[in-house]
Amino acid sequence: MTKTKKILLVGGGTGGHMMPLLPLAHEAKKNNWDVNFLFSEGTVEREIYEQNFCSYEVFFVATEKIRRYRSYKNIIMPFRVMDSLIQTVIVLKKINPDVVFLKGSAISFNALLAAKWLNLGRKNKIKIFAHESDTSVSLSMRLCAKWADKVFASFGATMQPLFYEKPLLSAPCQGRDRSLRSADCDSAFNLGSKYFGSEQKNSRRDIQTQNLLIFGGSQGALFLNQLVEQNILSLLELFNVVVVTGSGKKISGDFKPFLGSKKIFADGGTFQQFELLPALEFDQVLDQADIVVCRSGASVFQVVSRQKKSLLVPYPYAARDHQLSNAQFFAERGLAYLIEEKNLRQDKHLFVSQVQRLAGDKDLERNLTQAAIKNSAAEIFGEILDSTLS
Repeated sequence: MTKTKKILLVGGGTGGHMMPLLPLAHEAKKNNWDVNFLFSEGTVEREIYEQNFCSYEVFFVATEKIRRYRSYKNIIMPFRVMDSLIQTVIVLKKINPDVVFLKGSAISFNALLAAKWLNLGRKNKIKIFAHESDTSVSLSMRLCAKWADKVFASFGATMQPLFYEKPLLSAPCQGRDRSLRSADCDSAFNLGSKYFGSEQKNSRRDIQTQNLLIFGGSQGALFLNQLVEQNILSLLELFNVVVVTGSGKKISGDFKPFLGSKKIFADGGTFQQFELLPALEFDQVLDQADIVVCRSGASVFQVVSRQKKSLLVPYPYAARDHQLSNAQFFAERGLAYLIEEKNLRQDKHLFVSQVQRLAGDKDLERNLTQAAIKNSAAEIFGEILDSTLS
């Protein structure tokens, strides 16, 4: 009897290091592999798990932040790092995977060390693969390049982007508190024919109102939320607006021109905000969007692959300033607009003017169509599968 292959998918820290693992899990399931996840322990990871991964077996291990400054916590840090590593080893021994796939963050480094240690003296060694989503390679991925069987990358000579797209084999998590119900997704922008109908037109401009989606991820949402709050009336003269604000970051401004509980603008677009959306529902809202304003972490491939016109605002405090490098990659190829946060802080009119310019940019639409960026999940898993057969 043939033994069922097992894969352990590892990530954490942000949604960008967790959600791209789902399409890989889908490919593994299609090939009748057992799939498990290992995430770092944290509030963000738990929220993302509850909305997207609860149909899988998921393990959590607390990881320790490495501080490059003086802190009393640095005294106990080595002991916490060692405990975290031991817990990771315990998880790997329990699962006994054939393959470990690392997506980033401290937990991936733990899993790398654990797999290498378990491979000592072992005939059937655990295969180790990793994926780097950014133009700037992290320290953990540089180590993976030395110790893993292969590191895939979204950028570089051989581009193999990995990102979430469309519903997968696992059913959505049920019985959870969610910001947006599935039934509401089809009307997230126009709010259904009860208000405007499917061909809603802006009465001020006699044109069909375009749909604007704004999200900042788990780390970079606050500034984008502030931009929306400062410019909401101008935006609603032009667009239907949906904002995914991030957990605990709901926009609380007193928008008097709105009517009703769903914030319908009397003479323009519509506005809705959600703290978090399960991946399936976010995907449906993204489908309806004409324009996207977002940060430029791992999720940027999800936006560009859907040929959405996007304004990228790199998170200025990201490690190695990798978000700026990511955004420059797409902007230089005419696939997105790039505005740095410092410029938006200096010019209060710049945001709306650039979004309006983006809305009418036909050249960018053509560039996105020609680029035809695709998810590499099937290709990546194909290489993993071949490695286990050799």
